[in-house]
Amino acid sequence: MIEPQEPTNGVLTAPGKEDRSGEGALAALAEEIATYRNHRPQLLREHMGQFVLIKGADILGTFPNYSTALREGYRRFGIVPFLVRQIADPEPVVYLPHVVP
Repeated sequence: MIEPQEPTNGVLTAPGKEDRSGEGALAALAEEIATYRNHRPQLLREHMGQFVLIKGADILGTFPNYSTALREGYRRFGIVPFLVRQIADPEPVVYLPHVVP
């Protein structure tokens, strides 16, 4: 189990994965998105409309709503990055107004 760690330069990281630039958090997010995409066909067949909790390469469960999945992530890991995403087809478009490509 990953234990919460104190923040470093405002970024929370798992033990042994300290990264002061934020690149570690982006790499972790990329891994979690890849995990979702790799398991998406099965998730769509079995859990359409639910929310999946992913930490790294591990799918930790599916939940009926976003808040339940988020609470479970905080219960297991504390305030560290993890992914909660709705299992949907087509995938919803997310607009981030202050992000420049």
